[in-house]
Amino acid sequence: MSIALKTTDKNLADDLQAVKIDGLTVHPRIAFKDSGSVPVVIDTIWQFTINHASELALALFASWLYDKIKRNPKEKTIINGQTISGENIQITQIKQIFVNNIIIQKNDNGKP
Repeated sequence: MSIALKTTDKNLADDLQAVKIDGLTVHPRIAFKDSGSVPVVIDTIWQFTINHASELALALFASWLYDKIKRNPKEKTIINGQTISGENIQITQIKQIFVNNIIIQKNDNGKP
């Protein structure tokens, strides 16, 4: 299962680099803009891969992410194209996005 996350929360971005959950792999994708002699980072999308057999990793990551988003409710976070507001987020919203992603991926290739 793959999850794409984008955020304006600098602290969350730093935390994402350091997250350690068995069954979870983090792959930052960074987009640069050529501004002459020094490239400028214009966007970072955090790509997560969760081992299909690891429901525990999925639950731990959802809980971890919920806590981090609640910490800075004014920042913008997008999970798989869905904007999440930290001001009124429920952990069930994050879990539902993950579940919907599993269903979509299963329909695309016949496997969860």
